[in-house]
Amino acid sequence: MLAGETVRAALEALAAAAPGWLAGVTGASWQQVYGQQIADLRLPAAKAARADLAVQYGRDGYHLLRQVHAPGAPGWLRDLPAVQALRRVWIQQFCLDAGAGGEKVIWRGDEQGLPPARSRLVSPYDLDVRYARKTRPGPGPGTRCTSGRPAMSRTRPAGARPRT
Repeated sequence: MLAGETVRAALEALAAAAPGWLAGVTGASWQQVYGQQIADLRLPAAKAARADLAVQYGRDGYHLLRQVHAPGAPGWLRDLPAVQALRRVWIQQFCLDAGAGGEKVIWRGDEQGLPPARSRLVSPYDLDVRYARKTRPGPGPGTRCTSGRPAMSRTRPAGARPRT
């Protein structure tokens, strides 16, 4: 789950850069939740339970972002690449609803306007990676169809002689 791994990556970077500061803004329970890669955890099978977990990740991420931007925090923490990734992924994945009952974290779905897949962040470690899908129909360049099957053809640079 992208949200959980993004929080974990930010915590790892903050622990390396400012361990004393991080200990003051997180509790011991955070180690239990984010101590190992999220991909290694057994995520809930039920859709509602997964949504609840995502909202918990959202609360934790917002907490970290608020602490990093708080007046007492070292200013350079917010410039760490993992913290910038957290900020960008949170803009994409979550929104806050400030109502009469307080602030509510909402995990974005299609109703809340997720960005198209071609511009969605998919990794906290490489912000240039995107999901992609080939939409070109039929065989690609350099192939031709005979008998309904694509045949491989080789190309040589101009002026190159065939091997003998």
